[in-house]
Amino acid sequence: MAGPRGLPCILMYHRVARPPFDPWGLCVSPANFRAQMEWLKAERRVMPVDDLVTALEAGEVPRFAAAVTFDDGYADNALVARPVLEELEIPATFFLTSKAIGQGPFWWDELAALVLLHSQAVHFEVEIGSSTTTVRWGAQHAPPADLPEWRAEQGGNDARRSAYLHLWELLQHCDAGERSQAMRGLRERLGRRQDAGSDAGELPMSESMVRSLASPLISPGGHGQTHVPLTSLSPGRQIAEIAGGRADIAAMTGGGAPTGFAYPHGFHDAAVRTRVRDAGYRWAVVTDDAAVNPRRFDRYALPRIGVGDWPAETLCRKLR
Repeated sequence: MAGPRGLPCILMYHRVARPPFDPWGLCVSPANFRAQMEWLKAERRVMPVDDLVTALEAGEVPRFAAAVTFDDGYADNALVARPVLEELEIPATFFLTSKAIGQGPFWWDELAALVLLHSQAVHFEVEIGSSTTTVRWGAQHAPPADLPEWRAEQGGNDARRSAYLHLWELLQHCDAGERSQAMRGLRERLGRRQDAGSDAGELPMSESMVRSLASPLISPGGHGQTHVPLTSLSPGRQIAEIAGGRADIAAMTGGGAPTGFAYPHGFHDAAVRTRVRDAGYRWAVVTDDAAVNPRRFDRYALPRIGVGDWPAETLCRKLR
């Protein structure tokens, strides 16, 4: 179910860009994003998530309420999305992976470039966490013509894409140190992509972007320190990721600590939700594709509707 009959909806975005490939469907083109926001402004009661949570708790949510959120902290959120949001006076929350700020590409973007654009045939073994995996695929003279449309949910229809999905799954559940070591091994074997991060919007935000982020319309939110699934960590590491990320963002913005949290990769359980609450967050969002039920909701597991690279008419149908 996705937001029919005027139920409140929290929208989930990641990037506003047109990259050469997008395995996880994270990107909405600038043109479609503007059209979506113009429709949202005209047809919905858009409010900050903080205000939506207050209305939910008071039992006074207006019909057709909506909120806008962005995950990860890509620079194009600040460079491309924010000007549109401010022009249309639409509030939004940007959830930031705090230790990624000012660094190179997110690991999943670099992995996609290393594997999907590599031209030569390869056959080697690489250590990822506690396992050793074999990487093998054939040569390609140019990226396949269908690569821009291919999505991970379609599965690996050749050895290269199968290898990419397998590596991604292994890396997803590594801690930050294991992941960094594995990525170094892959770069040594595949060669660092010279064009990785050449698009400024593909990189995480810089510290200066984060410092200027908070405004009457834009609110920073927490997304952990290193984007590791929290359920795979020890209790101590969970606290460090959750509370440490909150402190990092407060220090970078120079303002108050963020009130909202988004679980990295959507992974959470009762213990993680409790630690998010104990860290001082007032609410948290998940990745369930649903509207919020005003009669039965968990303030620390608010569902969101993931938005694709759709024309405004598709968003309209999705939310009805």
